[in-house]
Amino acid sequence: FTLIYTSYFIVPFIVAGFLWARDRLEFLRFSRRIVTVFAAGVATYIAFPAAPPWMAADMGLLHGVARTTADGWQVIGGRTVELFDEGQASVNEVAAVPSLHSALSMLVALFLWPRVRRPLRPLLLLYPLAMGLTLMATGEHYFFDVLLGWMYAGSVMGAWAWWERRQARVTVRDQSRPSRYRLP
Repeated sequence: FTLIYTSYFIVPFIVAGFLWARDRLEFLRFSRRIVTVFAAGVATYIAFPAAPPWMAADMGLLHGVARTTADGWQVIGGRTVELFDEGQASVNEVAAVPSLHSALSMLVALFLWPRVRRPLRPLLLLYPLAMGLTLMATGEHYFFDVLLGWMYAGSVMGAWAWWERRQARVTVRDQSRPSRYRLP
């Protein structure tokens, strides 16, 4: 669970780096989507601050829920435990709705879906599903937070796809019109 949770901080940037090296237009498209998901998430955090399950348990509102995200680092060992704890200490603890972990994992899967061979596509779905399970099992998010993150990712993908198709039509239409002005 710890490795899946931590992949949120790595996988989107690996995908972005790969796209940057391979196709700058695809990198731009991916980057727009990531920034939009983050902006929507931050706007929601401001409008609707919410306590994650582990915090609700600390406040006595839930029972049997503990934050176990970092427990895996103790199995792995090394200085990683301290780094993870330092990072966890500086996060916005009421930024639970939507889950950006689930939104970004779904965004990666949806963005890559048409770009990978058909037999590999089911593997893409494992990433957001594993992330969702991890977030709920470790007390980081409720199912609603995970589902809303997935919905944010789908909405952002749809909105940007619509915008890019619209822009392509406008460009084609503008290029096919004869110019009113002639240069000497």
